[in-house]
Amino acid sequence: MKKQRTTELNNMTANFFSKFLKRLNKAVSEDMSDFDPQAEYDTRVKLPGWQTARLRDHSKDKTPITNKPDK
Repeated sequence: MKKQRTTELNNMTANFFSKFLKRLNKAVSEDMSDFDPQAEYDTRVKLPGWQTARLRDHSKDKTPITNKPDK
């Protein structure tokens, strides 16, 4: 029982550090050189609707290629 609890704590710690490092990497790597806090509009690039639709469809379809049904 003690070994199982130790394993669970180790997994929780590893998961915490993994998430923390991912967030830290995103914060550091995001380009903020054009950021203007006084701007009244969003200066980020917007994708056209057809591209965002494809991205949404792709993210919904997470089944492996080998398990897809034949058409």
